[in-house]
Amino acid sequence: MVKNRVILKYQMVGRLADLKHGGDMFQDLKKLIVDLSSIQVIWDTEAKKRRSESDRMYATGVSDGFKHAAVALESIIQKYST
Repeated sequence: MVKNRVILKYQMVGRLADLKHGGDMFQDLKKLIVDLSSIQVIWDTEAKKRRSESDRMYATGVSDGFKHAAVALESIIQKYST
């Protein structure tokens, strides 16, 4: 079990180092951020279309979740790419 954790840690360090060099992981995360932002816009639009208050609140919550996920990924990129 400990061996697996060590291997996983070194794999993550290697992948985070990839961010510093603008590698594939960096590009994949940027694409994911764009996708999350697109989904957030869709759910934001859905929230405005909903008639009942509970449906609007649900759609707004989903929209906010995607927005927060994109912001979190952006902060990870900024932290490890400098």
